[in-house]
Amino acid sequence: MFRKDCNCILILAIAAVLGIIVGVVSFNVVIPGIIIAISITLALAALILVLLTALIVKIKDYDCLCNYSKCLALGIVGTIITAVIALSATIVTASVAIAILLGLLTAFGLTTLLSFIGLILCIINKNCCSCMN
Repeated sequence: MFRKDCNCILILAIAAVLGIIVGVVSFNVVIPGIIIAISITLALAALILVLLTALIVKIKDYDCLCNYSKCLALGIVGTIITAVIALSATIVTASVAIAILLGLLTAFGLTTLLSFIGLILCIINKNCCSCMN
């Protein structure tokens, strides 16, 4: 029980810190190619959603999915919503709203990515290392 919460809390803490850093940087500096980065983040979240759906069908042991599903769902939904909002807004520097939006997008995107990597590593450890016990 504690391990499930610990994984998610650690992922959210890392994502929050990096999201704050990106928000501060985007408030002060024009980030070239930010629209492309937002589009790639949106596409990555959609791809992870499709891969997660395929994994749910293939996985027989749901322990790994149970460990990472809350963070993964939060990250995917948050990334898709904030990316759509960011793509529909005009990105300018010295705008607090845009800085917050880009910081949230970074945090949600990292939550999605780190949770998915944790899920894949958990599946690999359970399936590949179970014969060593």
